[in-house]
Amino acid sequence: MPATSSSPTNAEGLTPAHIIPAARRQVPAWLMSFLLHFSVLTSCAYFIKEVPRGIAGIEEGKEAGIVLVSSGRGKPEYFANDGGGGTLTTGDSEASASASTSSPFPESAEQPKTTGLKLPSAPGFGGPPSFPGELTPGAGSFALPGKGLPVGKGTGKNARTQVFGVQGEGSRFVYVFDRSGSMEGAPLEAAKQQLIGSLESLDKVHQFQIIFYNQKPYVMQLVPGQPPGMEFANDAGKKRAESFIGSILADGGTRHMEAMEMALSLKPDVIFFLTDADDPQLSATDLSRIRRINGGTSINAIEFGSGPANSGQNFLKRLAEQNHGNYGYVDVSKL
Repeated sequence: MPATSSSPTNAEGLTPAHIIPAARRQVPAWLMSFLLHFSVLTSCAYFIKEVPRGIAGIEEGKEAGIVLVSSGRGKPEYFANDGGGGTLTTGDSEASASASTSSPFPESAEQPKTTGLKLPSAPGFGGPPSFPGELTPGAGSFALPGKGLPVGKGTGKNARTQVFGVQGEGSRFVYVFDRSGSMEGAPLEAAKQQLIGSLESLDKVHQFQIIFYNQKPYVMQLVPGQPPGMEFANDAGKKRAESFIGSILADGGTRHMEAMEMALSLKPDVIFFLTDADDPQLSATDLSRIRRINGGTSINAIEFGSGPANSGQNFLKRLAEQNHGNYGYVDVSKL
């Protein structure tokens, strides 16, 4: 019997189109075009992904920020501020270090130095402030037995500063300096230079006030018409102090108590009290009142005199001893 085809046929004897063998099918032109373009685009995307993108020196995925350049050490240094840290890169590509998250500068970076306060100097007082007089024996460490310097009341680290070698430690300082007629010339100029040197040792977190006095106190005014307050030892504060100190002239008589009461009302950690007055003196009643209104301030006393220091007691030594301070003597004949 002859073999018969297993392919079904319709009434007209034709094979249905949906069962035409696969070898006889043709791929549509639009499908070929789509597959070709898709392959090309996929290849381009792959190669584009491999090309580095972004700003040089900043990792992909991080926001770009400000870059500060410093070349003070011979090689350029780049400090990247990206809002949450950064990198320090020197001229050598392999040298880098992580920066602090609290500052765009690494801790090892040198901070800019501020310029010092300057005043015209009296003859023989050029250059940095120095101690031109002499201290009585033990004056640099004269203090009430068993009592140390008080802890500072201000914020930030305490400062240790000095006037004519007499030291004080704290964060709030008031300078009470005699400007009576007897201080005219080298004594007042030397006192100004020492005051400027003391202010320069303070940092911006420390506070100070300056009171020059004769018959009445003359305070550095921060806000016109307002009671005196404490000034921060930042650049602006030191600039105001420079102008105020430069305006001071020696004139008139001497009254200590009003200036001392004003200084104590500011509640500083340390007062530097400087005078050349043998008369008038602070009386026993005055000294008792100072102790009573003193809320813990160390009062350092610096005495200006002519010739060798007197080894006996006087009101300035008692003032320092009774208020946990230090005492020093300056022979003005050597200025």
